[in-house]
Amino acid sequence: MGLFSELLNLILREYRKEIFQVISPKEGDKILDIGCGDGNQLFYIKKKLKRVFLFGIDLKKKQF
Repeated sequence: MGLFSELLNLILREYRKEIFQVISPKEGDKILDIGCGDGNQLFYIKKKLKRVFLFGIDLKKKQF
């Protein structure tokens, strides 16, 4: 992961918590993140909920 990605992750850490509270996902939910970038929001959700189905799509073919 590059320096820019590391800095962006630090900045967005609190934002991810807020998104999680707003969407209030539950075990067994299916979540689609359109424009997911490197998928950090999805990884955050997966840490909180083990039995959740996550899908991410982004325009970049290669993220890393």
